[in-house]
Amino acid sequence: MRLPSSLTARLTLAYGLATAAILAGVAAYLSSALSAQLQGRDESELVSEVLLVRHLLREVRSEDEVRADTHRFADIAMGHEGLILVVRTAQGEPLVTLNPRNEAIPLLRVLPVTTQPHKSMLEAWRPKSGAPSSAIAALGQLGDTGRSVEIVVLRDAGYRVALMREYRHRLLAATLCGAAVAAALGFVLARRGLRPLRRMAPMRRR
Repeated sequence: MRLPSSLTARLTLAYGLATAAILAGVAAYLSSALSAQLQGRDESELVSEVLLVRHLLREVRSEDEVRADTHRFADIAMGHEGLILVVRTAQGEPLVTLNPRNEAIPLLRVLPVTTQPHKSMLEAWRPKSGAPSSAIAALGQLGDTGRSVEIVVLRDAGYRVALMREYRHRLLAATLCGAAVAAALGFVLARRGLRPLRRMAPMRRR
């Protein structure tokens, strides 16, 4: 009776480990895919924000008009967690500031008015959260005056890091539960499959 019993345990362990390995591989792929998708979305939003602010600046003719209507610019950044928007004059005087956590604005390369922003032009920066984040700076023209102001858009990726941490915890829990269920099912199947061997054991002893 020892051989079938030991074989059952071995089959159960092998089935559970194999299932855990498969589930862990799937979980790693899903985690990596989601992280890449979220990062790509964040980068696209940074570029889109610059283009949108440039469009709004084309509708005003002076810095005073921007100051008088700051909510138009600030509103475009609302609803985007971790997004920071700063519009300032060439002398560095702030016109629009949406920076709830008072992050230090890094020194960035400023793209000319004629340059179309792209994700490849994003620069890295470190917010207070410590999460590797992206930023971009570009000039925007005030109406048809020929004068320009600086647009700085940053995204604190701390929210994304927290989201992925929670997601990975759930994937780990799901993997462990799946492996446990698979091991239990493997035990039942192994017991049933080895039942003929148990019946033959007493006959062999005779």
